[in-house]
Amino acid sequence: TSENRYSFVIATDLRPAYPDVGSQPGVAIDQLWNVSVGPYSFETTIVHDPTEGALFSSPPNVSADGVLSFGVAADANTGHEGDSVVLSIVFRDGSNATGDLNVSVTHEVNITVHPVNDRPTFDLVSENITIQESQQESLEAFATNVIDKDGDNVTFALRVPGGVSNYTSDPLFSIFPTIEPEDPEAPTTTARNFSVAFEPLRFNSGELLLEVFACDPFECSPARLVRFIVVAVNDPPVFTLANTTVETCESDPQYLQVAFAVDICPGPLEPNCTASLETTQNVTFDLTPQYQVAAGVDLNVTVSPAGDLTIDILPELDGIWQVELRDSQQGVSNATNFTLTVQSWNRPPRFTLLNTTAYVDEATDADSETQNVTAFVTAIDAGRAEEASQSLTFTVSYSVLGDNPATFSDIFAADPQVDVATGNLMVTLNRYWFGTVHFEIALHDDGG
Repeated sequence: TSENRYSFVIATDLRPAYPDVGSQPGVAIDQLWNVSVGPYSFETTIVHDPTEGALFSSPPNVSADGVLSFGVAADANTGHEGDSVVLSIVFRDGSNATGDLNVSVTHEVNITVHPVNDRPTFDLVSENITIQESQQESLEAFATNVIDKDGDNVTFALRVPGGVSNYTSDPLFSIFPTIEPEDPEAPTTTARNFSVAFEPLRFNSGELLLEVFACDPFECSPARLVRFIVVAVNDPPVFTLANTTVETCESDPQYLQVAFAVDICPGPLEPNCTASLETTQNVTFDLTPQYQVAAGVDLNVTVSPAGDLTIDILPELDGIWQVELRDSQQGVSNATNFTLTVQSWNRPPRFTLLNTTAYVDEATDADSETQNVTAFVTAIDAGRAEEASQSLTFTVSYSVLGDNPATFSDIFAADPQVDVATGNLMVTLNRYWFGTVHFEIALHDDGG
């Protein structure tokens, strides 16, 4: 069933009608019969051909030294199983003195071509297949134009060059490559496509060269080489938050939580981080508030590479924060949110004394009168903006300086007061009292 040329030597009874002088294999015919006059040759004639010429790619011929040769056409047996072509062969020579040709007895030869198996044939789309580690892949039309002329079932086999056939495992793969027909119902005598499916091992990379064979039940095609290339990829870092709620008070200057983030790994955490190929990478945490921040406000909330949370307390920190881990190869983890609550702290109100000494006149009228020390207190401040609505009040306490044993009722006709709105000190003295009094003034709010 191929273009191979078949030849064989005709038996020694295909000689002219001359006395038997014997024959020796490989001895030229003119030496056997001492041909000295005229040409000599074999003549071949096809006397019966049920294949109608389909058998031969080149017709039968017998050379002068008695060798029969012919070419067999590809797939000559198809449709003609068991048929034989009948060939007649005669030998003529001109060995007599007049040059007349002497003709041998006619011999007939039956030529029958028996079938042989046609091996499957196929083409490869590419001899190099590149895939990233840990990525399951199925490549359609990996092998194309897969044909078996005999209609036999076709399967594919893989092996390492020079190694065992049906190679089915390798440290590079968790699922070794398999080659399957895209349409299992399609006739095998028509061109079909086969796909390849495989999955490299996680955390592994490298190359594997394999021989690919298409096989029918009897034999396989010549090998084709395919190189599988598994490329290492950077796995994103991972971490876990120990808790997703953080509470602190704005009165604290700084908040520190050790091991706020745990299970920190530059690559995959499983089977364990120390086995990862990415342990040498550096990692940093990114923290982003998930709310609108006023312009110019610096929110200093950080997580160290070791996972410790540090917060410089500001009231504006309240809200949800997003945490991401980034490695030195631009890998970014999944984002995790935590809620930061800064408990409110009522800041004490403030004021300033314009002077630390105030002078009022002695009361001489029969009726006591109130005297004002204008703007005795200034810069009255309830606290931060959120506390502006709080109600403020001043309290005034006193003590008499020197040896004067006067009591409150001796000195004051009414309690001394400081007006919150104006900052004026209001003093109402009893008649004829004079001396020096030490005041202590405090500002209070109702914020608790």
